[in-house]
Amino acid sequence: AVVSTQSTGTTCLLSITRTISFIKPFYRVNQLGIAAASAVHATIISLMETMVIVLYYTESGAFDIAMNSMNIIELIVLTLIFLLVVCSNTFSVARLKIVVKSQENMAGINKRATITVFILSVLFCSFNVTFIVTYFCYVFKITIDQTVFWIAMWLALPLNSACNPLVYIWRKEHMRTYIRREWRRVTTRRSETHTALSRVLSVL
Repeated sequence: AVVSTQSTGTTCLLSITRTISFIKPFYRVNQLGIAAASAVHATIISLMETMVIVLYYTESGAFDIAMNSMNIIELIVLTLIFLLVVCSNTFSVARLKIVVKSQENMAGINKRATITVFILSVLFCSFNVTFIVTYFCYVFKITIDQTVFWIAMWLALPLNSACNPLVYIWRKEHMRTYIRREWRRVTTRRSETHTALSRVLSVL
């Protein structure tokens, strides 16, 4: 859950900065503030984990209490971050829809951006709701199918992260162009290397 909390926290920061850039295009986001927020978040999570490890090797009773408390805190934090990201993405989509109506010359680009943010939001909600509900069942000892538990706990968030770049590649032409260009460059270089190696071996 620690990795999931850190991952979801990073997603939260990205969503908020994206929303700010949509709502206030000329506002300069304080990069130092973002770095500080990330550092504070990581420090809190690290301190919680350190406390649990220390208690694990000292008092078993205190360890159980600390573990339960930490699980509940992480569940609350994950839920709050999830709600914040959903609100942030909702504002982003709403703002883009307004821009689509007001700027006819940029309507195609803005509409495409709106759809992209919407797809990312749906993916985020689907995977994270699955994880949070499963984690809720784990914290409060609610029995669920072990296969569902394993998929939700270990695959839901990684799949969300894995799907994001695929969505961007699908939705952004310049990213597809770049990948095709780099692929051709790599394959051409491999072909040239293979030809040169064949010539060397033939001489030997």
